[in-house]
Amino acid sequence: MKVKVLYCFLLFFSISFSQRDSLKLQWAFNTDSASIWSVDELNNVLVQHKSTLIKLNQFGQKVNEQSIKKTGKFAKIDAGNGLKIACFSKEQQTICFFDNTLTQQNNCVELSDFDILTPTVFCQSIQTDKLWIYDEMNSEIVLLTTRSNQVQKLPNLRNISSIESVHFMKEIDNQLYLIGNPNYLLVLDVFGTVVNEYEVLALASPQIIASTLFGLQDGVILAYDFKDKTVSFPFPELKERIWSVEFKNNFLYIQTNSALLCYSIQ
Repeated sequence: MKVKVLYCFLLFFSISFSQRDSLKLQWAFNTDSASIWSVDELNNVLVQHKSTLIKLNQFGQKVNEQSIKKTGKFAKIDAGNGLKIACFSKEQQTICFFDNTLTQQNNCVELSDFDILTPTVFCQSIQTDKLWIYDEMNSEIVLLTTRSNQVQKLPNLRNISSIESVHFMKEIDNQLYLIGNPNYLLVLDVFGTVVNEYEVLALASPQIIASTLFGLQDGVILAYDFKDKTVSFPFPELKERIWSVEFKNNFLYIQTNSALLCYSIQ
């Protein structure tokens, strides 16, 4: 299945975009550029709009919503596990969990309780009840097991890599991918051993699929093969600026100034 999805992704970027029917708009949800969002594996979309957490189904219909005034504004939503949605508040230094009905699960995790002083980036691990967190002050990657409150800290990144700070983190196939400044992609195994390091383009809203780094440069969508150092065709220009983008299961999601758009790849 992953091979099929990757093939469709690469085929999408090999198409001449003079063929405008290669993409078809499926739905649009009114929001703004300040909204935070994430797509789960069933193509449900979780959107933080102002002080409300909203769940849209695969057709863009609102199915649930929940006030988040108590938890505060989120800096990131990780909907990789649609049954346990993780939301990170940078201001309050907490990670809160919601189920698939947007009911909050237990209390939020207070990261300061684990001596994580300046958390800036996080992601869920495929391993049950585990979170990866970047502590900027100490330049450390922390693996936190929420059920047992166990903390494992990896070596200082500045001592093992060219990265000085991290702005993207994702676990894929038992490897942790980090993108940071200066523009490097670092790949670690789950024990913190460096697997590889690549110099990459500076892309906003990054996503990694196989050896392709997918994201935005000056509001234009690019696909950059960090092994071959090649750039694929950009997405056709929209009238509005693109703020963030995500590819999931043959669908392309784009956030503009006024809406979240979902396109199917034909």
